[in-house]
Amino acid sequence: MDTVRRPRLPTGRTADLDDRGALFYREVHGPPGAPTLVLLHGWTITADLNFHPFYEQLGRHFRVLAPDQRGHGRGIRSQARFALEDCADDVAALCRQLGIDRAIVCGYSMGGTIAQLAWRRHPVLVEGLVLSATASRFTESRRDRAMFAALGGLSYMGRRLPEHLKQRIGLGLLHRHDDSVDPWVLEELARHDWARVGEAGIAIGQFDSSSWIGTIDVPTSAIVTLHDDVVDPMRQLRMSRTIPGCDLTIIEGEHAVCATDPVRFGEILEGACRDVARRAHGRTAHRTHAISSRSRFEMPRRSLRERILHGPRAALSRRWGRFDTDAAAAADATSAAGPHRVDASEVAAAPAATGGSFNVWRVAPGPPERADQPTDSLTATSANYEADDAASA
Repeated sequence: MDTVRRPRLPTGRTADLDDRGALFYREVHGPPGAPTLVLLHGWTITADLNFHPFYEQLGRHFRVLAPDQRGHGRGIRSQARFALEDCADDVAALCRQLGIDRAIVCGYSMGGTIAQLAWRRHPVLVEGLVLSATASRFTESRRDRAMFAALGGLSYMGRRLPEHLKQRIGLGLLHRHDDSVDPWVLEELARHDWARVGEAGIAIGQFDSSSWIGTIDVPTSAIVTLHDDVVDPMRQLRMSRTIPGCDLTIIEGEHAVCATDPVRFGEILEGACRDVARRAHGRTAHRTHAISSRSRFEMPRRSLRERILHGPRAALSRRWGRFDTDAAAAADATSAAGPHRVDASEVAAAPAATGGSFNVWRVAPGPPERADQPTDSLTATSANYEADDAASA
């Protein structure tokens, strides 16, 4: 008897993309005439793990497509080495097959790199971008280079092991220290081609769009995860500052805030996608408030050892293991190495430099802190910070 508890999911389809392979994707049809929104998931997970809380919510306003990337979940299987460019071309091929001429592309983490490449390689298709928890480059320090070098070794091993051993090793890492990972999550991860997943990590480490990201000419919104210990928040902010007219939302959460606080993140994601759609279709954008430049934030950092040896298992257990994850407990678990203080004045000028807007959200369980807080998902809560500043002035 099947006892795996699965969330409610939209229809899954498989598109035969000729010589590219068979691509699995979820689809929500949305209202008649709705713009198309393509959701691109992050590294080591699947479209369902990344976006399942938001399918129905986004489907009220968009036709939603959410493919599994190459080597991930039910994504395309190929003997060719994983390339982010191939994933971007897969998106374009899927849209062509479905008769879609224009689409907003929303990428999370690794999906953000693919979204950037989709715009560069298929500019006629991409009418807007939503970039969340991502950057224009991922390796700048020796720590970063060491981490991605370790991935190279894992990929080499993965290409040479029998499939059943790769699955046992990959899933065994998750159970090594606890057994709290949800069975549905394990079911999704068991579908991975772990050799290609390792190659995807190497490709992320080699990705660098800094030389051309400033030429993006479509409406763009960035969602920055402030307490991110996977993609440095300062890199995320630099990316948003470089894109002309980029609107910016900062959410106080870790890399997997989409899982640890799906209600709040879902509101922000929906608002960012709708705002890009309004701008792409010539309507007035909703502008957000500026954060006080004197506010300060705490950003936890983990050691290289923890990131390489314990990060993947601990992260998956914490981020995807349970649907009712306590965001506060997750934040505490990631801050053991101590905080790294960053002055908001370093980033408050980011939207002004590009003509975009700036927005800050506090992420915590429970209702908003202010009873009179507007419910529009792109309205800032910066009044909280301004009050703090006034009190300390």
